[in-house]
Amino acid sequence: MIVRPLSALVWSLLIVLASSATSIASPPASDTLLPATTKGYIAVPDMARLLAYFNKSQFGQLFNDPAMQPFVDDFRHQLQQKGLKQLDQLGLSWEELESIPGGETALAVIQPNPDSAALALIVDVTGRQQMAEALLEKVAARMARNGAKQFRRQAGDPIVAYQLAVEPDRKVAPTAAYYLRNNLLVASDSIPVMESIVAATTSSRQDSLANVPAYREIMARCRASAGVGEVIPDFRWFIEPFGYVEALRSELPPRERRKGPDLLKVFKNQGFTAIQGVGGFVNFSAGKYELVHRTAIYAPPLPGRETYSKDKYNLAARMLCFPPGGELQPQSWVPSDIATYTTFNWDMKTAFINAETLVDEMVGEKGVFRDVLESLRDDSDGPMVDIEKNLVAHLGDRATVITDNEIPIGPRSERKVFAAELTNERVVAETIHKLMESDKDAHRREFEKFVIWEIVPAECEVPNLEIEGPGGKIQPVGHTHIKRNKEERLLSTSAICVAHGQLYCASHIEFLKKVLSHVNSPNHLSAAADFQLVSGHAATMGSNGSISFRTFSRMDEELRPTYELIRTGQMPRAETLLGQILNSVLGEGKEGVLRKQRIDGAALPEFDAVRKYLGPAGFIVSSLEDGWLCIGFALPRATAVETGVDMNARAELRTTTAESNSRKAEGDEIQAIR
Repeated sequence: MIVRPLSALVWSLLIVLASSATSIASPPASDTLLPATTKGYIAVPDMARLLAYFNKSQFGQLFNDPAMQPFVDDFRHQLQQKGLKQLDQLGLSWEELESIPGGETALAVIQPNPDSAALALIVDVTGRQQMAEALLEKVAARMARNGAKQFRRQAGDPIVAYQLAVEPDRKVAPTAAYYLRNNLLVASDSIPVMESIVAATTSSRQDSLANVPAYREIMARCRASAGVGEVIPDFRWFIEPFGYVEALRSELPPRERRKGPDLLKVFKNQGFTAIQGVGGFVNFSAGKYELVHRTAIYAPPLPGRETYSKDKYNLAARMLCFPPGGELQPQSWVPSDIATYTTFNWDMKTAFINAETLVDEMVGEKGVFRDVLESLRDDSDGPMVDIEKNLVAHLGDRATVITDNEIPIGPRSERKVFAAELTNERVVAETIHKLMESDKDAHRREFEKFVIWEIVPAECEVPNLEIEGPGGKIQPVGHTHIKRNKEERLLSTSAICVAHGQLYCASHIEFLKKVLSHVNSPNHLSAAADFQLVSGHAATMGSNGSISFRTFSRMDEELRPTYELIRTGQMPRAETLLGQILNSVLGEGKEGVLRKQRIDGAALPEFDAVRKYLGPAGFIVSSLEDGWLCIGFALPRATAVETGVDMNARAELRTTTAESNSRKAEGDEIQAIR
């Protein structure tokens, strides 16, 4: 759910820190110094420990691989330009900070009011006081060179503050403040925030981050889950989602106004502020695991609402209904060679009903959702289908998403199938038939004993074919010169089918065909050795509640499309989930403008050189009375191989099979046009 998008932020920090080394010291309570208005927080109790364990893990080995260094350095530079510019404003750099910590290092995003944000860096410099003093002397010299003016403060005031030059896209001149005393170094771009932190060093503050209920509950939950011997994470983090996004927005320079609704405002209005916090613990090289993460989501019921009732939240937030129960093992139709598998319990009927207010607000007109349903039911020019009675009423309580990759890799290579469990397959099949018959872009396809409805925009129904002949020239087919562009052939289409007690929706019809025909094959995911390995470890990880989600990932196949797109310079056009996250982080935020790829991937090695560092992974999510707890892990690739999984052979077989299928599909299309 929310875990993958958060993991991208974690990777960003680790890449920046991956080459530093420090000594060990007991951490100060940075969360007691920070205000309750802290919206984003990451703390490393012991930098030396983090880096030692990270470098020991296969992820650290990957980033330290000499073949990866041009990419790692370039990516670090881009992150510093995009997401870490505030440190530059403070006159600091990560390289200079690497040798300063003698204990905990914490970085926080604070929201003093709804229209502003502040950054605070807190470092325990025990045993490195002189190095910290030398660093601040460098900062003072830089401030002088850059024309910053030092504020006059009372004699004996330990805070040193500067006013910087006004930036072109800001109305107010930025500030930078520093404090170094009693083995504590603090830096902030807000003088009031700095003053409140310094005051908390001598007298306990009641309005601290440590006293925020969401933060307190999340940290306690993760600590209890970790158990004895693992209570100290390599790093811990916390985000209050809506405040964090608001804080980031306030610090960004003006951008072109995006079309459509303000999603932040919409989700706040629709009750999703029930999610008061997300955070957790992360450990590298934790025993038999390359990575272990424990992530808690704190979302208590509204006052007066029952814990597990369907109306524990308001409006569309009631869609967050994931009942616990069941083993959630792979269904027989799930192929054994997929890249990722996610399955979860979901009260889809409740979710559909409560989507009404969300859809109306997204469209900007009250009643639109209900009008559409009534039109589909009553309009004689339409399908005359009662969606609620003949489709939604027959949805079950389990949904599944699987992905794989189409070879050769392109921006749209990641293929997806979403499956919703049904309680009455026949009625739903009849309903889908009526809906599709009335859609001019829906085309009936027959495959084996199944009926598939492929939705293809009319202008794309007959794609152009590029046929390479001698000398690379375009060859005619029949009486027509047909140009085939592989990228265009993969323009978004969807395929829908009712079978196996499921309603299938697929991004690629060929992937759906594979799923439909696989139910009679003995090669199910549940029989795969690496899945069984991950499933066995998940069962021993422990959880505080009944499972609602289960995921399985072959990280090599999951990350392969994004890697190849970076390597071939196609990243800005990526439609993979990870690709879209990275494009958002590194992009300019301009509507309809394709960003320019700034990371040079030309020096990256072939993916086979990277694959050896990536093994299987998974996580489980438990539903609690006031939120959810996710426990995830990544296993060494060697562990999977030891269980009898020949991961390289499997990857080669997938590539060979996919290329063969691709050539066959192109041949079939050429023959059909002839």
